[in-house]
Amino acid sequence: MSVALILAAGLNACGGGDDDILTEPTATDVATDVATTRATANTVAPATAGALTTESPRRTTTPPRTTVPRSTTTLDALTAAFVSAGYGIPTDEARDAMEEFCPHFSGKDAEWINRAFSNPDTSARLAVAFPVLCPDNVALLGIAVMPNGDPVFPDYPALVDVSTIDERVANWFKGKLIEGQVVALAPGVYTPYNPNVPDLVSYLTGPNDGDCAMRSEYFPGTGGRLLDRSEIGTYLCRRRGLRCAPGS
Repeated sequence: MSVALILAAGLNACGGGDDDILTEPTATDVATDVATTRATANTVAPATAGALTTESPRRTTTPPRTTVPRSTTTLDALTAAFVSAGYGIPTDEARDAMEEFCPHFSGKDAEWINRAFSNPDTSARLAVAFPVLCPDNVALLGIAVMPNGDPVFPDYPALVDVSTIDERVANWFKGKLIEGQVVALAPGVYTPYNPNVPDLVSYLTGPNDGDCAMRSEYFPGTGGRLLDRSEIGTYLCRRRGLRCAPGS
């Protein structure tokens, strides 16, 4: 065998060496390379978080905002008055209740005025509220009034025994009394006492009997019987169109 044949066999055994490098690529080889390149491009890993990208950012939906009312350090006049007096911030119900007293006091409503008088806690709170809500009514706090709006007479109303009053009026109360007691609302004006209703002021706006002139002047519209105790009383009652029981 010649040396040339031996070298050729050795090159073929080693993979053809230089033949691969120097041989021009065929059309089939080029087509294969292009297909391989495209396949590789399609399998490239996505860009990492730190990589730059030209892709438009996705829109995100912003959750609706919850509006929280702002607290205020500025108190209205009524609240400030109550806080200053040590009562704290009044509730809406308490404010409404206090405001409701104003028109009744302005109208000299004896029942409402006396209701406040009979309840010390209510009276104390109104004393704080009225200077703000209805200052003209402050003077009516802390007093009891008769149905005509005038303050009660000194030492009235009072609980007395029926045996101490005019016997003619006492006769009207026969069979109507418990323990023989009546409430003296004003001089000569009385009403039966009920032990279950111990607040004597509450009797001022109810029915009563007694002196014609006193009832006509201070207890209008309350109902009851009239007693004529004097000539001047008879004149006043008749002038007002009232019928009085016979007197002495």
